[in-house]
Amino acid sequence: MIKILQLMPEILTQHVIPIELHYMNVRHLWGHNSEKWRKLGRQTREKQNYICLACGRKVPHIEGDYLELHENFTYDWENKIATIESMVCLCTKCHKYIHSSLLSILVRKGELTEEYEAEVLARGDEILAKHNLKKQEIDMSRRNDETWCNRVWKLMYGGQDLVPLLIEKRKKMSSATD
Repeated sequence: MIKILQLMPEILTQHVIPIELHYMNVRHLWGHNSEKWRKLGRQTREKQNYICLACGRKVPHIEGDYLELHENFTYDWENKIATIESMVCLCTKCHKYIHSSLLSILVRKGELTEEYEAEVLARGDEILAKHNLKKQEIDMSRRNDETWCNRVWKLMYGGQDLVPLLIEKRKKMSSATD
């Protein structure tokens, strides 16, 4: 029996991760090259039959054209809680579209070209238009609001707040390098 994969082009509409949660994720907790992280990626790619969940493209998972593991978030903006709902695999361009802020930084640093950035953004916009979706924008006028920037965010995964674990891991890594 062939399982039909339900695409999620709406994942491309995700908000930019709040700055307070930058580098706060499962990948950093477990380690980029940990067996646990690699196993989750392998299982997710197989479950998705090597198809990008955003655009539906079959990805061969070879050098230069592979699926990347992405944390699918929901946000409770008032209570400052980001919840990782699931892990999904996306092709490189769809993943970069979601993380377009990082994409811009990589272009400014000279690691990627402006042409590549334009290609990624146009492709993502085209996918959204095809599905009558729009990228969500954060109301930046609230950035100076005390409730926005002075409250600690929680990052929930599997019913656990990962922020204290990540902070503890950073402290241990920092003391190991001293």
